[in-house]
Amino acid sequence: MLILLFINHLFSFVYNKYMVKEKQKDIGTIFFQPYARIIPMHLTIILGSIFLLADIPQIALVIFLLLKTAVDVIMHSKEHKK
Repeated sequence: MLILLFINHLFSFVYNKYMVKEKQKDIGTIFFQPYARIIPMHLTIILGSIFLLADIPQIALVIFLLLKTAVDVIMHSKEHKK
C-alpha cells in the first residue's frame, strides 16, 4: 500500500509540476486556503473531547478522518477544476 501511495503522489507531483501550466492565483484565495484544513482539525478537537470523556476515542479519530477526507476532496476538485 505504501508503494502504491508513493507512486500515486509521484505521478501527481510530476504531472502538476511539469505538465500543467498554472494560472495566476488570487492572493485572497491563497490566504484563506489553509482554513479549509484548520477548521476540521479544530472541530475534531472540540467534538472529539466529548468522545474522549465518554472513553471512546476511536469515534474522535473517525470524525477527524471523515472531515479531513471531505475537505481534501472538495479542495482537490476546486483546484483541478477545468
